[in-house]
Amino acid sequence: MLRQLLRTLAGLNKHDKSGAILSRADPRNFLNMSFVETISKLDAERRRFTLTNTDTKVKVNYYLQTVFKNDIQRSLDILQLFKAKCNVNRTHTSFPRNVQIYTSCLCTLISHLASNVGGDDNDLAEIRLVIKEVSELPHHMLVSIPELQTNLIQKQLMVALIRHLDLVVKKSKQHTFARSIVYELAKQYSLNPHSFIEYISIEYPDLKEAAHSLWPSLEQHASSNGSPFNIAPFLNKDGSMSFDGLCEFIMSSRFNMSGDKRPMYAIYDSIDETSKSNFLQEYMLHNRERQVIVEQYCGALQRSFSAKQFNSGVTQFNRIHNAWLTRWHELVAKTLSSDSLLSNRVFKKFAFFLKTVPTDRLVSLVLTKMFAFTLVTGQIETITLVRALSSSFKKSIMADKTLKPIYYQLDHYLSEEDAIEFFGALIKVVIDTCKVPQDLMKCSSKHESPLFSSGYGKGTPSSPLHKAGVVILNDDVMRSFQSFKDILFCDSYLLPMLCPPVPWTSPHRGGFLDAEAPLVRSSDLHTTLAYVERAHETGQLSSLYNLLSALGSLAWTINCEMLEVFNEVLKADHGFLKLPPPIHLLRVESIARPARDSYTSEEDYTSAMRSYRKETERRTQEYNDRRGLRITYELMNKVANAFGVNGDIMYLPHNVDFRGRAYPAVSFLSHHNEDLIRSLLMFWEAKPLGSNGYDWIKYQLANLYCKSKLSMQQSINFVKEHKTEILEAASEPLKSSSWWVQGDNPWQCLALCKEIKKIEDSNEPPELFKSRIPIHQDGTCNGLQHYAALGADDDAARSVNLLPTQERNDVYSSVLRIVEGKVANDTLSGDKKLQALATKSQALLSRKLIKQTVMTTVYGVTFFGASRQIEARVDEVTRESSPKEFKELSRMQIASYIASVVLKSITELFAGAKTIQDWLIRNCIRCINSFEAKDLASFEDFDFFSSKRYRPMMWSSLSGFPVVQPYKHDPRKEIVTPLQKITFRQKTKLGHINIRKQINALAPNFIHSLDAIHLQMTCLAAKGADISFAAVHDSFWTHASDVETLSRVIREEFVRLHQSLIIENLREDMKYSNRNAFQLVWVENHCNKDFIQELNALRVQHNLKKCRKKEFWNSCLKYELSNPNDVNALVKHHKPQLWFQTKTSSKIAEQYDEDTKRTREVSVKTHTPILVPVEVLPEPPLGHFDVTLVLKSRYFFS
Repeated sequence: MLRQLLRTLAGLNKHDKSGAILSRADPRNFLNMSFVETISKLDAERRRFTLTNTDTKVKVNYYLQTVFKNDIQRSLDILQLFKAKCNVNRTHTSFPRNVQIYTSCLCTLISHLASNVGGDDNDLAEIRLVIKEVSELPHHMLVSIPELQTNLIQKQLMVALIRHLDLVVKKSKQHTFARSIVYELAKQYSLNPHSFIEYISIEYPDLKEAAHSLWPSLEQHASSNGSPFNIAPFLNKDGSMSFDGLCEFIMSSRFNMSGDKRPMYAIYDSIDETSKSNFLQEYMLHNRERQVIVEQYCGALQRSFSAKQFNSGVTQFNRIHNAWLTRWHELVAKTLSSDSLLSNRVFKKFAFFLKTVPTDRLVSLVLTKMFAFTLVTGQIETITLVRALSSSFKKSIMADKTLKPIYYQLDHYLSEEDAIEFFGALIKVVIDTCKVPQDLMKCSSKHESPLFSSGYGKGTPSSPLHKAGVVILNDDVMRSFQSFKDILFCDSYLLPMLCPPVPWTSPHRGGFLDAEAPLVRSSDLHTTLAYVERAHETGQLSSLYNLLSALGSLAWTINCEMLEVFNEVLKADHGFLKLPPPIHLLRVESIARPARDSYTSEEDYTSAMRSYRKETERRTQEYNDRRGLRITYELMNKVANAFGVNGDIMYLPHNVDFRGRAYPAVSFLSHHNEDLIRSLLMFWEAKPLGSNGYDWIKYQLANLYCKSKLSMQQSINFVKEHKTEILEAASEPLKSSSWWVQGDNPWQCLALCKEIKKIEDSNEPPELFKSRIPIHQDGTCNGLQHYAALGADDDAARSVNLLPTQERNDVYSSVLRIVEGKVANDTLSGDKKLQALATKSQALLSRKLIKQTVMTTVYGVTFFGASRQIEARVDEVTRESSPKEFKELSRMQIASYIASVVLKSITELFAGAKTIQDWLIRNCIRCINSFEAKDLASFEDFDFFSSKRYRPMMWSSLSGFPVVQPYKHDPRKEIVTPLQKITFRQKTKLGHINIRKQINALAPNFIHSLDAIHLQMTCLAAKGADISFAAVHDSFWTHASDVETLSRVIREEFVRLHQSLIIENLREDMKYSNRNAFQLVWVENHCNKDFIQELNALRVQHNLKKCRKKEFWNSCLKYELSNPNDVNALVKHHKPQLWFQTKTSSKIAEQYDEDTKRTREVSVKTHTPILVPVEVLPEPPLGHFDVTLVLKSRYFFS
């Protein structure tokens, strides 16, 4: 957290706002960053911020206790001990770590003073002691403290003085003296008043006026005088906040507009245009205060299980269950409060947290998380539970004004490894302490069973042999607590914002006011951010910041009419559409266990038992899925009501994934959610429909209702034909015969039915009706559209509507026709098995059967993946069929056959796309299997013949965003805790890349990075055209009146994108990234005797140690990687054929020095390895499609 704050401040200082195109050769370009060096720096930073031994941890914890007891003198004395360690062994590897311990402890002391210093003489004296401590730092320590951290220390000292000044009687001698110290320090620190007040505004807003009084000449913006809300009624008795409490706060803190109780958006509509800006200004000031409170608590929502909480009556649970929860809470709290606990070796290291964090709150947090995570399926991986506890614990400290001063140093005092040990120990206390009451247990055991237990469960699909530690909830408790819903809602959430998001200005500043949602989301966040921060420093992210700020500034609100329907169906005992029944009514459908005496043979019985276990597992999984879905819907319903009850304005801050694709940075309730949630959302601003807006509403209804796309005229006719059903659905949506539920997207259909009824009932012409409903325009299999444009492929372009045509082309139907022809031919085959497969498949073929495979082909779906997709569709179609129908040919055999035909048909129709995919993959294999001398400097010994590689695929998107594929094998580390051995992956440790993922993911990631750029360009152009814009990747939304404007913009930006030499730029990135890299290739000994003879003579001159052949070759190759000229000269002179192994595990190699697909078997007996400069394959050939024709294509996006 300190590191994040420092990066934020660094970004403010370093950001180049020019956004000028950066040359690849510029040393600051992220393409010049070494992956190995980047990871090594991250690991060094991690080690710097790690307390490595028990003695140090105990001392630091004692120091923190003295700080928070306000024993400043004792704190300074201990600080001297930390400083003394920095004065010895200055060249030892521990020196940076010792300096950081001292610095973090000093920062915590100053932060504590900045938040809590008083106004008497003694307080000023303590501040002066700390100022003296800072001023007397020895030079060797000062130069080891990052400049930004030094600046932070200085700023917080200034804050402490200003807080003291704010409490002192104005114009008193003490006030005058303290004021003079402020000015003296400001001069000494060369403080910029503007940036300092900006810092105060973000970190200490309560002191903004006091700071302005010191520099009255600076312009002062309007600010609030503290929170106008009384938050106490919504908090738990221990000061924490529950999910219900937070939702209640949002509902109860309505902006008061002269007592008007209408939805806020209705009030806004009724105000004249000249008054709207004043209304919004006041409303947003009010909402910003609400947002501050929401963000303060949303990261650590929890229930309180203390007796005080339950005795207050704030509970939805029955009395007996409350008694058990209270008893468990008391037992754990008593154990943690015991003085003897700190004699335990583990807990002694975390004494500060046990002594300073209120015990009731800590116990409630642990119990809340343990119940919330295990009540869903009965158990949870320990590492998942521990990480959730750590995250919520740290965020709860941020919400606690007393403890907040430690927040930015918290990752230092409680690192990931420390948190695993600490919370593992706390979970063990709960397991040892809490027992299940006899009256709850179904079995008649005389012994009490533990409430929770621990063990080791099955590994993940990606690591089946790895047994993960798990925490398990008692079965009887799980059954009894099924309806304990509110605890399931207690987690860390990011809710939609009540005020506009902060404009993005750095990778760590933007979006939420204070909640942590970085610019980029990635499975390897630290590494991705390292590259993103470099791009930020050079101004290459300016357009991305503009995009995310524009997307986040769009105001939304809840459709209250749809919310009423959602609330109603949630009460239904039988569920509704995809909404499962209430949790207490859900059951695992039982199945009779096979009886042994019903089977004549052991083989038949074993087979029956296998089927029984498989079906039981399937039904249990189905129950868990439905239960999880119900919980999610109830969560979203609560949030929707919190924002909808007052018709509040909502904003959705956005961030991007590692490919640059934009997503709302909220946990739920966004337009990226499914049909029901989308139906709840509408734009805050209402716009008159204009001349064609009503037609577009009809178009949207028709196309959301029907499975196939209709033209505009067909849509208008559809609405006309179904007018009665539409109006009936709007008036009585829950009638048993309701028409809307048959739609493909029923909930959005219902929202449009209601909108049409309002238009029809309106007293004004449709063109004057003000509508908020978003209208979508979707691409036709957008990934294939990008491929068709990249390859200038006429046939493919026609199939995906890039060419202007009278009728819309359906790519799925086009593929289906080819598939049907191939299958029909196979029914005539002489191969009996093939004939049988084709005959059986013919009856199953449909557009729906192949649609998913066609859609995902562009994203690199494998044959296995395609087979699984089609098998799922076959299962749906044949669910009621007799098992005998599939006795000779299984569903999987049929699905595999259909998948192979579908993939061949797609290749036939989209030959250009397949050519580009192959080109991407072949170049990726070359790039990631290359070697660069500076990367190998970190390794004493390196095996060129192993599968370990350290160069991920990376490129720069056209906006300047760095796309670095994050797939690598993170080293595992095992930590022994009192609970069990817990294994976790170390993200900042150097691990070799995952070659399979790097290759398989390149094509889809490249296309995703293109659709991200198209979205970005379209959004910014829409902003320039002053129209609303929202998007779900390749589905673009706006008001009905602005559809045609957006339609033009979408086409113009697509054309502009594909006139940008995309493939050429990518190839140049690959060439530049590998300009100093070399490829391991093989030369055949027999055909190149002169070359091999001279090479061996040259290698003798290296004077390398004689050893076994591969070891000797490794030594030679490492030497030649740093000294490549002699070998390169030999290759140029003799021009031997070079063979490249695309897989290290395979003996088959392809010809390297020519763009052919000739292959040959290589071995150490017949070939010799050498390193040659990486050769990037030439660009694939292009067709003749003219991309500007997209401008005239009616059905390109529709």
